[in-house]
Formats: sequence, structure tokens, C-alpha cells
Amino acid sequence: MTSESSPKHDAARHLVLIVEDDKLMRIFYQRLFRDCEHDLAYHLEESAEGALDYLRDNRVDAIISDWDLPGISGINLVKALRSHPATSAVPILMVSGRTGPDYRDIALRHGANDYFAKPFDIVEFMGRLRALLTRKDAK
Repeated sequence: MTSESSPKHDAARHLVLIVEDDKLMRIFYQRLFRDCEHDLAYHLEESAEGALDYLRDNRVDAIISDWDLPGISGINLVKALRSHPATSAVPILMVSGRTGPDYRDIALRHGANDYFAKPFDIVEFMGRLRALLTRKDAK
């Protein structure tokens, strides 16, 4: 498994942990975050296990997770994050190829703050991510 971080991460920018196993989606996120590098940085992990390892030593401002991951699923990652004091309040945005209201309801019921079915509108996605970060900052 590989992991990757923004080339320029500093304390002035929000750090978003992205958990995504699909190579094309990882490239998509890299390009998306490169375009908004003035206020967002990222760290990318390919698995829930990698994300949990990263979170042992690092704090993040938000998490974007795919639902279908190898090993621990994204929904089980959300459950684990919500049950740990260090990550219980971190905003989580679940992304999945699974469509329909049942999946959204399941994700929200288990602790995700928002849910997007692929493909999604980039402007809406980034707007809702930034809204989650703004609410977190206000606390």
C-alpha cells in the first residue's frame, strides 16, 4: 500500500485525509486538491488500515472515504473513527459508487457527516467539504 501527501503542507491549510483505493480516483483527488492548494492540503491512503495507522500520529481536519475499500470497508472505518475520542468529531465525507437513499442513510446513521454518490458535481462536493471545515473551525 502506498500513501502520499500534498507537496506543500503547512499549518495554515486544512489537512484532509483521503481514503481511496481506486487509482483513477486518487489521481482525480490529487488534481482537485492541487487546484485548491491555497487553503487545502491532503494526505492520501489506499486502505482503511493505512488511514488508521496515519491517524495514530497525525491530526486531520476532515476525512474523505470511499465506501468500498479492501479489508476494512469505508463504513466500518467511519464506525471506528466515531468510537475513538481523537477522531470522534472529525468531519467525514463518504463517497461511493453505491447509489440510492439507503446507502446515504446508512452512512449518515453510522456517523458520516455527508454522502456523495459517484460521479458527483465537483463544485457541490468542494462547497460541502468547505462547509464541514468551517463548522469544525467554529467549534
